[in-house]
Amino acid sequence: MRLPDIKNFKLNDWQPEAFKQWQDLIYSLGQQVAGKHTKGFEEKVAEIKGWNGNGYDRDFNEFLDDRLALRALTWLWVSDTAFRKRFFKNEMLEHLLRKKTWLGNLVVIELISLYLKEYDKLDIEAGNESPKILNKLRNLIKSQLAIFSKRKAVRRKNPKNMAVEKNIIDAFIHHKDMLISDSSALKTSSYAVKYNLDLQDLFNRIGLKGFDDGRFADQCRFLFYILDSTLKCNSLN
Repeated sequence: MRLPDIKNFKLNDWQPEAFKQWQDLIYSLGQQVAGKHTKGFEEKVAEIKGWNGNGYDRDFNEFLDDRLALRALTWLWVSDTAFRKRFFKNEMLEHLLRKKTWLGNLVVIELISLYLKEYDKLDIEAGNESPKILNKLRNLIKSQLAIFSKRKAVRRKNPKNMAVEKNIIDAFIHHKDMLISDSSALKTSSYAVKYNLDLQDLFNRIGLKGFDDGRFADQCRFLFYILDSTLKCNSLN
């Protein structure tokens, strides 16, 4: 998980309440991340890695309902390619989608990180065993973003909670039509070309600073080059 460095913001544009909220957010998530590799977390990782076969048994859904276990599972999906190829399944995503509850900040950030890091490679890895798994992941992220938006709307009824946090979840909420659509890489690249933006600059502006080294970013760069070159050729003609 990567948070934009507070030094990169123009603090004179911030209200004191917003700046304080940003500090609190960094501290809060920092504490969560620091606690990620606790003994309990490491034990869950070891337990999951010890699964045989596909890991499905009668207690599997109950396992996915455990918040710490889910954090460990999504962390492994992002960090361990061999594990992901065996245990990133449509059935798991469908169960999480049916829950219709907030899975937690760290879990959702891991899901978004997986989406940005691997993107279309997920379908290639899954093959015929879990067809269109990228679309399943999109649907799960969309569902979580909708739940998150409702939670924030409730909190903002209190005037003291009007400041908006700047994080990857907010970035996906604000730009969901571009980032989480069926052709998100094409839409993102087209947006950059339309407004004459460098892709790096666009990523920074929409809140994806630090997430520009994965498969999604690679696809955007490829499409940006084609679209930009085509536009320049047409202008010369």
